[in-house]
Amino acid sequence: MQLLRFSSSHSPHPRKSPALRLAVLAATFLAFAHPAPADVPRGVFCLLPAGAKCSQTALSNPSVDGISIRQAWSDLEPTEGHYDWTYLDSEVARAAGAGKPVLLRILTQGSKPAWVTNAVTAAGGTFFSFDDGDAVRTTIPVFWDPTFLAKKKVMIAALGAHFGGNPAVKIVAINFANAASEDWNVPHTVDDVAAWAKVGYTTQKLLDTGKTVLDAAMKAFPTQYIALAVAGNGKLDPDVNYAARNAIATVRASYPGRLVVQKNSLAVFIRRLLERDALRRSLRRAGLTLRVRCSGFPTATRLIATTAACKIARQTFCIARSMPASATG
Repeated sequence: MQLLRFSSSHSPHPRKSPALRLAVLAATFLAFAHPAPADVPRGVFCLLPAGAKCSQTALSNPSVDGISIRQAWSDLEPTEGHYDWTYLDSEVARAAGAGKPVLLRILTQGSKPAWVTNAVTAAGGTFFSFDDGDAVRTTIPVFWDPTFLAKKKVMIAALGAHFGGNPAVKIVAINFANAASEDWNVPHTVDDVAAWAKVGYTTQKLLDTGKTVLDAAMKAFPTQYIALAVAGNGKLDPDVNYAARNAIATVRASYPGRLVVQKNSLAVFIRRLLERDALRRSLRRAGLTLRVRCSGFPTATRLIATTAACKIARQTFCIARSMPASATG
């Protein structure tokens, strides 16, 4: 039971044939704790930028199976307790009208409202600073800060009250260890590890935070799947995957069959379509499932998959529909 997320962009190598330049830029492994119900969304999903309107081309494309809708928390709840549902209502309705299931994600860290940060500061909360991937100094509330968690839980509850009964919303993505995005991202350079120690980091605090956030999401969306992106924490924990592994085990024990585990870590460039067969065999042996972002189709508009591109993606990764689910380490 799989989910493929696909997008396309202009090729950096325009003189080559598009059919020979399928570049897999990112791939996601999704797994279920137990055999997944037959209605779990799977196939090719169009990944929208936060707050962007889905193209009618994607909505009417039969090779696009679903729509991944994202919005910044600061746009959803610009002032505390006051929600603007305009964008989400519109895009979910458009996806539903086109018969496409929705994966819903609110960007809660880099796009949190200023009033959340102000509330943490006013309460005497603890902050952590690190250099992001662009060497920009970034400061965030620690994941376990009680004020930050309380505000986040209220927002999740409101989101669930609004969309929990909507049959078009099939998956809701949640994270709790996300310093820079909604993917699992816990800074863990040598300097970061020392800085975490100074603000009181422990693995148990992170795991307790995960339980708090995931419990809130499961309660808010009792009939949807909850997706959690995972990754390693370097030397912060007893082993690199300790926190992710134990967070997964805890939520699966409490909510069997409802957790989707997402891992964004695979990248490969396929120079010829014939190489798909080798990739298929490798993925089959590894028991992996893909969510893909593709490039190399000059005629395709950014983040909108053309019919031909989607068909190639489906053919290339058709194994994703039949591969057995596996657990993340």
